[in-house]
Amino acid sequence: MIRHHERLAEALADRYRLDRLLGQGGMAIVLLAEDLKHRRKVAVKVLRSDFGTTVGAERFLREIEIAAALNHPNILAVHDSGEAAGVLYYVTPYVEGKSLRDRLQRDTRLPLEEALKIAREVADALDYAHRRGVIHRDIKPENILFQSGHAVVADFGIARAISAAGETRSRALTQPGAVIGTPDYMSPEQASGDRELDGRCDQYALACVLYEMLAGQPPFTGPTMESVLIRHLTVAAPRITDFQPDVPKPVAAALTRAMAKAPADRFSGMAAFVEAIEAPEAPAGAPPPTQLTSFIGRERETAAVQELLQSTRLLTLTGAGGSGKTRLALEVASRVGTQYPDGVAWVELAPLSNPELVPHHVADALGVRRDGIRSAGDALLEALREWDALLVLDNCEHLVEACARLAEALLRGCPRLRILATSREALGIGGERAWLVPALTLPEDGK
Repeated sequence: MIRHHERLAEALADRYRLDRLLGQGGMAIVLLAEDLKHRRKVAVKVLRSDFGTTVGAERFLREIEIAAALNHPNILAVHDSGEAAGVLYYVTPYVEGKSLRDRLQRDTRLPLEEALKIAREVADALDYAHRRGVIHRDIKPENILFQSGHAVVADFGIARAISAAGETRSRALTQPGAVIGTPDYMSPEQASGDRELDGRCDQYALACVLYEMLAGQPPFTGPTMESVLIRHLTVAAPRITDFQPDVPKPVAAALTRAMAKAPADRFSGMAAFVEAIEAPEAPAGAPPPTQLTSFIGRERETAAVQELLQSTRLLTLTGAGGSGKTRLALEVASRVGTQYPDGVAWVELAPLSNPELVPHHVADALGVRRDGIRSAGDALLEALREWDALLVLDNCEHLVEACARLAEALLRGCPRLRILATSREALGIGGERAWLVPALTLPEDGK
């Protein structure tokens, strides 16, 4: 029997034999116990008395009942719940494995495949719960346990119960340690006190956890809880590749999207998040056409275009038909390709006549996989989000408006992408640099 819980032990004596303290957090303590009827070890989680008073027995037990209805291999089951000796409690299986927090304290960074496996299993559990209207609200390494080599999510129900109580007792819940969620993993909408939450707050938190598994630290840190919350609200997370350069680009792009400040900018659901982190590397792109003739006499123009590409993300080579725009772009692309980690991709637009199909045409040329749900433009943005490359759009003059829209979206959503376009006229969007290609001159007779 545990000395400080004699009354609780006495009240539960007909069902459970309390053994020892397993752990404690801001909202509850966890006791190891024996289930006398089924002769098995269990964990009895006891809500701290101040929280129990704030929440109220009826509301707490109702939320735990909802959590107990969840039946999924990656969700820690709820065996029992109730009120005894003036405290609220619930009972779960005893998991002998460690938590993800224990693992991260031993190994700061996890191997990529292991981290992705944990994220997939937690996401699968959350997807199951979300489809049944249940949001966790406090995804963190401490609530991810390991059982028989698989991740299981614990503590569905507690955060929801306290949050629901906060709608009528918000003053009592603003005391230190009573934050609904954990600052290192808390979504901006939770940090700002938004009560209309959905599963995308769990998506944000899981992205923060995956980020920590790969980077060795959460995306936002600070000396105080308030400073961390402010960063969640106002600062973009550092790129994961700044800490771990070998993280695949699809994983880096998925983390960036899942940690977007606005829920509407994140994935529509956990399944889409998992699909994104499992996506193949960004497309290799279509290489420039082979040059069959030598390039003589335009060294000055080639050097000028190369220099301009260093200072602008959208350079359009303009000029009349036959002025050599495409040939100049080919030469420049062949010379600068090694400067871009993901190389140069060439898209020929001359055969296309329908402006509505520009995103589809570009996606097909680059080998971007589409799922039939997202638009071609959205699929491009997702695939190229972390692409560090030069994209050449050749012969845009008959599709100027459509090319301008696509270029603008790509430059906004793909921060390391540069675009070189050829067109008889400029695309006409902000940040564009247009450069007039001088007309080719024929050599004089005898020279």
